[in-house]
Amino acid sequence: MIKVLWIDDQPNTAFIDRADTKGIYIDNKTNVDDGIASLCASAIYDAIILDANCIAHPNGSNEPDISALTYALRKITEHKITTPWFVYSGGGFSGEESIDTTVKAYERDYDDKLWYKKPGEMGLLFDKIKNVATDSNFYKLKAKYPEIFSWY
Repeated sequence: MIKVLWIDDQPNTAFIDRADTKGIYIDNKTNVDDGIASLCASAIYDAIILDANCIAHPNGSNEPDISALTYALRKITEHKITTPWFVYSGGGFSGEESIDTTVKAYERDYDDKLWYKKPGEMGLLFDKIKNVATDSNFYKLKAKYPEIFSWY
């Protein structure tokens, strides 16, 4: 099963259930700081899904903000996290037009789509995650030696 960290302040069970039917296990964190902490605490993920309009800090404002995407990508870079990431957002909020610019500022060669729109592109997102994750050397190693990685 592909293990994915989903950083979204408003997770929904339909998304998680649909991912499960595609062989994708979703671990949700409702703010960027908790998600980055999970990534740094030896949790092994095959991919990351970022909500563009999310909450950055657990003790901060409870209002989602587009700056959380920039913050998340900066933290991923600072911590040298190489896990492939994808942006999945509903759009329709102030600052939506900056998603493209923000994503373009961070190089990634595994996906030419800048972001996926909720909920219509859910299937596209899952397909891309499966393709990218199962093609990685790390995933292949986990599949070859599941007993070693089972305790993670």
